[in-house]
Amino acid sequence: MKICMLETSPSGPVDIGSIGKRKQIIESGKCDFFFVTHKDFHSDGISFRKGERWASNRNFLASFAEAKEKYDYFWFTDYDVNYTSNTHLSVVEQIIEDLEQYNPAILVCFDPNKQHSHSHKNIYLPHDPSLPIRSALMTNNQMKIVHKSLIDYFFPMPLSFGSIWDTCLYFNLLEVPFIGHTAMTYNVYGSGMISEPQSQGNNASMKKMYESMKDIIHFAIKDTPQDTSTLYQVQSRFRKLLKNESDIDYFDKNKISKYIDLEKLNSLKEKG
Repeated sequence: MKICMLETSPSGPVDIGSIGKRKQIIESGKCDFFFVTHKDFHSDGISFRKGERWASNRNFLASFAEAKEKYDYFWFTDYDVNYTSNTHLSVVEQIIEDLEQYNPAILVCFDPNKQHSHSHKNIYLPHDPSLPIRSALMTNNQMKIVHKSLIDYFFPMPLSFGSIWDTCLYFNLLEVPFIGHTAMTYNVYGSGMISEPQSQGNNASMKKMYESMKDIIHFAIKDTPQDTSTLYQVQSRFRKLLKNESDIDYFDKNKISKYIDLEKLNSLKEKG
């Protein structure tokens, strides 16, 4: 299995507290590592995209890595996410083992900092030792590991609503067709350590995105775009993750079209 980590960063990989410089990933030889910066030039970055927003940089990284045509999974991460393995394996080795075991559509790491957050208490279910890898829905966008067959489905993300909070909601809504195939692992924790300013997104930008998606999605989320009690009920029914063959192609138009109008989705992408 071949994977790559794609990182967005103001100035490059950092050391703050327990955050590593991704050295383990670079030296492991099991995961390629690429990053872009938007505040300061870094000689090791693949591009200095001055002033570009979070979603724009993720779009760029997705296009760059996909063009190499050799990766099974694309590991999108923010620069401030600290990864910790809870097993005898390294972070990269454990991630690869989880991917090879289940071949999920999307894999995310559990964030213990979110578990006790009031706004997330119903989104992240209490830990169950019998389910170290479980089904999840509408997970944290600070990191997402995406199957190669879905890169063109999720990307490029529209940039006209703010390009942070709104595109996180956009991505999460597009995850819904893959309930039971979107995995959260407790084998590796991934915690964001730095709170970014809200200048590129807020609840208003999320609302605008949700309004633009109403004619695209064939399902309803009760009361608010991310009603936590509704999500808790959905996740409770799909706690066990479904295993898949390694050669799976998740882009099944017939299945996805039951949830998402793909033609209208493409029109939204084309508007930018």
